Amino acid sequence: MEKYHFLKRITKSNLYKVLRYKYPLSFQRAVKRNQQHEVVIFKETIDLLENYDQLLLILKNDQEPTLDELPYLTSEQRVELNKGINSLRYSRNFLTEKDHLDFFVFRKISQYLGLSHALDLPSRNIIKNLNMHLGQSAMRLCIDSHPLVPSEVGDYELDVFFDFLEKLKPKVLTDSSVDEQFGLDVYEESYEQTFKKTLDEYMQIYVFCFDVTIHRDQPQGEDDYLKLYSDYEGKIKAILQKVDGLNTLIHYLVKLEPSQEFGINLHFVLILKETKHFPENTFILKFKKELAGIFFILSDKYTVRNWNDVVRKHFNKKAVGLIKKSDVVAVNESWYWIFSCFFAVEQVLKFNLGFNTHQIKDGCLVLQSSSLSTSNKNLESLSKDYCTLNDLSERDARIFAHRKHLAKPVQQYLSYADLTYSIYSYLSDHKGRYLELDLLLGQIEVFCESLKAVKPELFIISNKGLLGIFSLEEYSKMRTRLGRMWLNICKTLLDEPNLFQHLSSAPFRSQNVLSFYLFLQANWRELQELQSQQLNDSIMIQLNEKLSLLKDELSHHDFIGSKTSLDSNFKKLTKYVHYLLAKDVYVLRIRLEFSMQNISLNQTIQSPILTELLRVGQSAQPLCWLRGYLLRWDQYDCVQGKSRQTYADLTLFFEYQPKLQDVNLTEMWKKYLTNFIIRYNEKKKLSNTANEIHYSMRSCNIFTPKTELRHEVLKIETIDKNLRKSFLKYYLPYFYFLDFFIPWMDMENGKKIKRYTKGQEPKAKKISTIVDNQ
Repeated sequence: MEKYHFLKRITKSNLYKVLRYKYPLSFQRAVKRNQQHEVVIFKETIDLLENYDQLLLILKNDQEPTLDELPYLTSEQRVELNKGINSLRYSRNFLTEKDHLDFFVFRKISQYLGLSHALDLPSRNIIKNLNMHLGQSAMRLCIDSHPLVPSEVGDYELDVFFDFLEKLKPKVLTDSSVDEQFGLDVYEESYEQTFKKTLDEYMQIYVFCFDVTIHRDQPQGEDDYLKLYSDYEGKIKAILQKVDGLNTLIHYLVKLEPSQEFGINLHFVLILKETKHFPENTFILKFKKELAGIFFILSDKYTVRNWNDVVRKHFNKKAVGLIKKSDVVAVNESWYWIFSCFFAVEQVLKFNLGFNTHQIKDGCLVLQSSSLSTSNKNLESLSKDYCTLNDLSERDARIFAHRKHLAKPVQQYLSYADLTYSIYSYLSDHKGRYLELDLLLGQIEVFCESLKAVKPELFIISNKGLLGIFSLEEYSKMRTRLGRMWLNICKTLLDEPNLFQHLSSAPFRSQNVLSFYLFLQANWRELQELQSQQLNDSIMIQLNEKLSLLKDELSHHDFIGSKTSLDSNFKKLTKYVHYLLAKDVYVLRIRLEFSMQNISLNQTIQSPILTELLRVGQSAQPLCWLRGYLLRWDQYDCVQGKSRQTYADLTLFFEYQPKLQDVNLTEMWKKYLTNFIIRYNEKKKLSNTANEIHYSMRSCNIFTPKTELRHEVLKIETIDKNLRKSFLKYYLPYFYFLDFFIPWMDMENGKKIKRYTKGQEPKAKKISTIVDNQ
């Protein structure tokens, strides 16, 4: 490594050049697009940061003119002075006053002028106070108007400007961080060794940089970055998990940066074990497609950009792509434009969110490497000479996507599980507690079904395996597919401890998930202890034995019989829905619950009330237009040993009428329901039944994960084949197979509850004719 013992570090001028390509939109162009209120950092903002940085360097090096020298300046020097002062003038629009953004040079100037606290403390309103201060003086460096018109600086203004410089100068002279070069921080110094070791080990690496930019589709003047981060924290973690799973990944760096518009940019630098033929743009397209499952298309906006293209076109072609250890020029250019820039940029602008906004994380290949890990794992693990389950754990979701080892009916069931659990990303919850449950629950389902199908072994323990302690690589090879799944789930629960608690209150949980949760609840303390102990044959045997207990429990809940029956009825349901969609319809989905004295009634009591509701109002609006319905009975708070409440999940199909275009169908239904309950209670009084029936109703989106179905009232026209296809493909199986994911815990009057029913079917001949015409 002697040839590049000292790697080139990026200069200030080149870093500002990089930032101008990172934030290319000018204020004038933003105004033409009517985007000036959405943009936070303009191209002029970067110019301004560089100009004030240069001012501090001029003061540091005693290069500024003085009042005494002023009379002796040539006309050319006077023009240059005038030009320099005008370069420090700026429109208030150029420098955002949002908190949690740290502009390094302005934080320093604010400190020098006594407008803010010590440099190492996060302060609020720094830019706001500085803008106000610079805008109030006779010099007026900060002004409200735009565009800026260069003007001749008068003598009085020059006096004020030199007074401004005299206030800054003593502070600048004693500030060691004001320098021609960026300071070398501990993170950059530490990662430099990691970079060199990686080149030593792999001889060549592929450096791939890209950006994922996230912001709201309609920001509406939002300015709280901390809230924005809090709202998107779960989705950011989901993005990182996808990167974690890349099978040629050695390690990667990621930084949270402010994007040009109000939002968050994730800047990734991947170190891959790839050849020069790595298809970057194909990766970008596929990665962007995978992210579609994370974001809510109506409220979220995201872009994925190949930063390597920008580097090749504007900076240096050798800085990215395949970097060979033997190519000293490429190694230095890569360090200069990519890695030095990655760390140094925080000395220009960064987020100030109260935590370190960059990470260095290991990839999959590190577990197969004999060298020490240099990621953000606990430093203690770098020096110990033994292996634990924690060292073998990885969050690689790809293993759960491979399901061909399972029977076809099981694969079909897992597709229903994916469909159902996708709802979690959209559940309204102020704590965001369900945000990541969809991924975890899907993984638990695959694990449980795999456990049913194979031996309960997390590790293959050969005779040799009973002889002693082995290396990380050897233990890694002993893991079974089941073992890799188990360690993945354990790592997720250990990294996100709140998820374990949220499992207990999850609205959708299959019998698999419930059994898995109860197993964890009974064994979690012991399992946590095993995770951090020195791995040996005894621990592997203990884990295998514990998995046998879980397998026995799961074997009592075989869903195949239930699925066969449901599959048969699902064909009839599909035929019925084809009939419903043979005409233009409005679809309304509601959840309805009847109660008495604030006590939820069971299904046996609620069902006749609902039957009467749908039967007696057939001549009244809107039921006179009812073409058919789907009804299922479900429960919430469905946890063993606790009270459960029953509700009807009702999907109504109203045949299209011109007058329906101008009415609120949900409100019309609610009005009819209210009148029905009044009449129903009056009838009960006549029969000397004192207790009144009450109802609660909630209108729901048909199926939130699919944009086209994300409506409380959905119009489906016969000519819209794509919408009809989506309804049949997604909503219908989701609605029907919820039996698997909202278990009914008890029986009523010793009878099994009929959870699903539908409206009256037309004659078979009519249905078949309609279906044939589809």
